[in-house]
Amino acid sequence: MGKASRRKAVRRAGGVVEEAAAAAEKEMSWAEIVETAGKLEEEWRTNSSLAWYRGHRNESYELVCTLHREMDKVLKTNELSPTPEKRRTLTREQYKAEYRDFRSSAWPLLDQRERNDWGIVFAMQHYGQITRMLDWTESLACAAYFALEIHCEKCQDPNQNAAIWMLDPQALNRESEGRYSLLALDHPSEIAADEANMFDARPWHPKYGEAIETVLKTIAMAPDFTNPRMTAQRAAFTMSGDSFESLDKEFPKLVQAGELRKFILTPGVKKEAEAFLRAAGLDSYSFYPDLHGLGIRQKAKGRRRQEIIDKLRADKVKK
Repeated sequence: MGKASRRKAVRRAGGVVEEAAAAAEKEMSWAEIVETAGKLEEEWRTNSSLAWYRGHRNESYELVCTLHREMDKVLKTNELSPTPEKRRTLTREQYKAEYRDFRSSAWPLLDQRERNDWGIVFAMQHYGQITRMLDWTESLACAAYFALEIHCEKCQDPNQNAAIWMLDPQALNRESEGRYSLLALDHPSEIAADEANMFDARPWHPKYGEAIETVLKTIAMAPDFTNPRMTAQRAAFTMSGDSFESLDKEFPKLVQAGELRKFILTPGVKKEAEAFLRAAGLDSYSFYPDLHGLGIRQKAKGRRRQEIIDKLRADKVKK
């Protein structure tokens, strides 16, 4: 789509963006969140884009990758204040060291699909290692599941506000790389074969990034689905650049345009969202299609049965 067409599409979407911005000023029910997100997603799709979502169990959590969170913690703990250039170098060196260590230890355990440059990085993310990646999903329901922390009972706080972020990923790439499209993680051989049309994502990779002098910005990538969980969760990823700022602060224009927005889930709304997931038949096994997810589902069923029994006993006592 050309620039003129995109400008027209943005003008057409203006009503929805303004409506969404106004809705953000008041507390929204789960039904209103679903309706607002649905309208925005429909408008973005008419503009040849799509919607990504990310759930946070605490509304104060920022859109910062684990690599930057870890490095920021190390620097603050040691009371270090390096220059931006030195911090960028330290971060890239640490990322490369983490990558090499994980690769050498995990290689015998990796699936054949994961035994490549980007497959290893996705495996690192999948198993909780520090990376530049930030998890998103194309499913609002999946984001709600993670915002509610249904898979982690000890993490749940019924009195704490949660949040769901919504992003137009192609708008992010328009701001960071001047391309209104998703960027593919092409391998070096593919880039060499079609250099004019391929996007070189290697600067964001720990194996190659250390030698890159360019200051990187955050980008939205079309992922390789290397495991069943990614498929079940309709996974998507942003690849953080060199800024340690939260995504909404790195790209304030996206927030102003309504292309990156935040829905707050109050305790009451969290209950509504949980009821929605139950009614839709979505649980831990839906998003973790393995024995781990099945085990969480069975425990949740047991807790649910006990809640029903406790309620029946309480009602009996009242009578």
